Amino acid sequence: AEMPADSGYPAYLAARLASFYERAGKVKCLGGPDRTGSVTIVGAVSPPGGDFSDPVTAATLGIVQ
Repeated sequence: AEMPADSGYPAYLAARLASFYERAGKVKCLGGPDRTGSVTIVGAVSPPGGDFSDPVTAATLGIVQ
């Protein structure tokens, strides 16, 4: 069983968010050695009641700022 951390969210929340955002960038495409592309991630966080201390909001802002 997973141990809950801040506000009942799993302790690995920040690490999972970071790995998601780390996927953005330049990539080598399949099908040919000279094919490149990019992956763009736009994160939008709307905390309940505008509470920026919410764990998901705080972890996301810690990564993208």
